Amino acid sequence: MPKKKIINAHAHVFTSQFVPPFLARTIIIWPLFYFINTRHIVALAKRYYSWKNGLKFPKKNDDTSWDKIYGRRRRKRFWSLFGFNFRSFKLIYYPYLVIVFWLSLVAVLYTINILASIFGLDDNSLNVIRWIKEKLSTYHLYYELNIWLKLLWIAFVVVFINWSRRAIWFVIKGLFPIFNKIVSAKGMELLERYLLMGRFAMYGSQQKVAERALHQLPPGSDMVILPMDMEEMGAGKTKLSAKTLKTKAEKIKDKGWAEDDFKDTYKYQMRELWEFVESRRNSGSDEQYHPFLFLDPRRIAKEGSNFFDYEIEDGRMKLKPCFVKTYM
Repeated sequence: MPKKKIINAHAHVFTSQFVPPFLARTIIIWPLFYFINTRHIVALAKRYYSWKNGLKFPKKNDDTSWDKIYGRRRRKRFWSLFGFNFRSFKLIYYPYLVIVFWLSLVAVLYTINILASIFGLDDNSLNVIRWIKEKLSTYHLYYELNIWLKLLWIAFVVVFINWSRRAIWFVIKGLFPIFNKIVSAKGMELLERYLLMGRFAMYGSQQKVAERALHQLPPGSDMVILPMDMEEMGAGKTKLSAKTLKTKAEKIKDKGWAEDDFKDTYKYQMRELWEFVESRRNSGSDEQYHPFLFLDPRRIAKEGSNFFDYEIEDGRMKLKPCFVKTYM
C-alpha cells in the first residue's frame, strides 16, 4: 500500500518586508519596543547568516576563504585539546574554578548595583546585597570602582565566562521584575522569529522561501501557505523594500500587474503569492501549494466594497467584483 503524501498544513513564507517594524509591542512595554525595530534586527541577522554561510560555503577558487576555514578548524581543535588537558590537572583546575566563581560573583554584584540605581530595589534585597559586599570586602575580595570599570568588569565576565551569563540573567530577572517581561518565553520566541526572518531574508521572495521549505519534505508533498495581513496590528506601517519598488514599472509593463497591487504590502504579498502558485501549477510539478486568503475585518471596514462586496441571490451569498473575489 503506497504511503500517503505529506502535507505541511501551516506554513508562513512571507518575507520581512511584510512584517511591521514594532512587532515587539505585544510583549515589551512602551517606549522600549521602539528600540526593537524588526527591520534593523532582521538586517543584522541577515548579515550574520551571510557571514556564517560565507565561511561554510566559500566561492569556488576562493583560496583566502578556504584558508580561513582551515584556520578556524585548527584553532578549534587546539582549544579542545587544551581544555581537555587543562581539566586533567586538578591542582590547577580547581583554583581556576574558584577564581572564575569570584569574578562572576563580583560581576553579579556590580550588575545589581547599576540596575538598582536605575530601577530601584526593595530593602530586603538591598540588605542581603550589602551583607555580601561587606563579607567580601573583609577579605579584600570586593572593591567599589567607578561605573566604567564596573561595566568593563561585567563585559569581561559575560564575554569570557559562558555559564556566568545565565547566572547574571537569573539574578536580574529575580530582583528586577521588569526584565521578566523583556526576557520572557514570548520574548525569546519573538527573537527566534527575527533570526528566522533574517536567515531567509537572503531569498528575497515568498517563492524562494516556499521552495526551500517544501524541498525539505519528500518529493510530491504539498504545502498549505498562510499569508498574513499585519497592516492593522498597530505595530507600525509595513513597507516594501527598495529592491521591490525598483522593479515596479517592469512588473506592471510585462506581467500585467496593476497599481492597486502596490498600494500596500498585503496586496503585494497576495499578488506575488498568486503569481508564484499559478506558475507552479502550470509547470505540471508534483509539488503543490495551497494558499489561504487572509482577511482582516478592519481592512473590510476601511476599504469597503472595493475590498469585499457581495449580494444575496436565491438565498446564497454571491461575491461581486472586488479584491476578495479576485483571490478566491
